[in-house]
Amino acid sequence: MLFEDLYSGSGYSFITDPDGNIISIESTHNEIRKNFFTSSSDWVFQTSEDGATLQEDFKQGHANCRKIISDLSYARYISYQPLKYNGWMLCYIIPAVDARQPFAFINNFEIILFAFFICIVLLLIFALWKINQKNQTSLLRQAHTDALTGLLNKVYAEHTISEWLREKDFEDLQALMMIDMDYFKQINDTYGHATGDQVLKIFAGFLKEQFRATDIIGRVGGDEFMILMKNVRLDYSIHLHLQKLYTNLQNIDIPELNDQKLSCSIGCAVAPTDAESFSQLYRLADHALYTAKHNGRGRFVIYHDIKNQQETVLS
Repeated sequence: MLFEDLYSGSGYSFITDPDGNIISIESTHNEIRKNFFTSSSDWVFQTSEDGATLQEDFKQGHANCRKIISDLSYARYISYQPLKYNGWMLCYIIPAVDARQPFAFINNFEIILFAFFICIVLLLIFALWKINQKNQTSLLRQAHTDALTGLLNKVYAEHTISEWLREKDFEDLQALMMIDMDYFKQINDTYGHATGDQVLKIFAGFLKEQFRATDIIGRVGGDEFMILMKNVRLDYSIHLHLQKLYTNLQNIDIPELNDQKLSCSIGCAVAPTDAESFSQLYRLADHALYTAKHNGRGRFVIYHDIKNQQETVLS
């Protein structure tokens, strides 16, 4: 009769007067006889109010939609609308599963949208976490690093070396070195502090090149540096390494110094040969450094060599 193509014909329509008497109904459906109210008297609606107000809606000409759940496996909707003629009501009954079908894509879209939203939130959380990690890493680096040279600062260098010496079971030698640049005050006084800062940066870069990435290198004062050379197999290797360092130092050319070459004095103490704790090694390495400077600078002294009056002097 009406809407035969609506919902692929799964529902059916009919027209009643205000008292529920059938005016017209599709012939293929026979569950409703002469009167709609009589035929639907045993129907169970979603709420008791729905059933009680159904007849009142028809009499008052109110449009509405009610859910019929008399059979849980076959829930249906009844929709009615006044025709504005003789109080007639146009009604349509449709299975609930078919009524929802045209809108199923909305549910699917909601699922996709929700999943997309969750992904965006997770990506945002991950991005914030990465930014926070980067900021924390940057703050830690600033807290541990000497601003001028990029080496470890005094506090963190001493802490790192101390922890290494405390936790390490010595199978090889650990060489703690104290390094002073010679005549650095004269460089500052003659060429200015800007040039002095540039010299410190160059010397710090030189030290990083001369030692391994696993060794600990720090700046502990104005022109003072501290290095822990880890896991050296032979004492003689320390001598060779420092001799090579002095040779390479002569290859540094700084135009601002007018061909003046850099020079440094080094004091070294070795664990476990000389001592094992950081405080003991530091004291002995500092004593060896004083000996190197007292005897003319531009040389290195290893503490246990002092006992045998051995010094390595390189000009």
